[in-house]
Amino acid sequence: SKCIEKSYQYVIYNIENGNIIYSSSGQAFLSRRVPCGSLFKLFTVIYLATERRDLFFNHKFKCSMHNHLPLPESCWDKKGHGEMIILSAIYNSCNVFFASLHDKINRDDFRRWFNDFTKINGISMRLPGIKSEEEWGALLAGLDFRTDISVKDLIKLSMIIHGSEKSG
Repeated sequence: SKCIEKSYQYVIYNIENGNIIYSSSGQAFLSRRVPCGSLFKLFTVIYLATERRDLFFNHKFKCSMHNHLPLPESCWDKKGHGEMIILSAIYNSCNVFFASLHDKINRDDFRRWFNDFTKINGISMRLPGIKSEEEWGALLAGLDFRTDISVKDLIKLSMIIHGSEKSG
């Protein structure tokens, strides 16, 4: 049991100002880069909320048991989530809803926004090259594990979402 307890790594920080209260593995942990995975959906949500409010408020998609390319064959919930809007898609972390935006979000516009957003907020990330609609949908859905982020930058992202005054 002690072995298991020591295998967890975590950081405790003040959501209001970003000050680190405790990091289980010190500074090295804060610098560690981890694959974004599903957390990348948060960038998609922020993009929609700031740049594409039409999609943020009006995009609906039915997450079903079977889908066709370029969408993932199924969501993480193999039965599907049913009719989704942004709030239910966020709540359910619905891969297919976010991937369904592949033909509604311009890649170049998103890349420009992402580069500006990360630079302004001091987040060190790069988008991978995208060669197909399938890869584009996978990125928007958080299924492209080529993107990574540091733990410190995850804290910055959480503060942006929380609406804190100071990030970093």
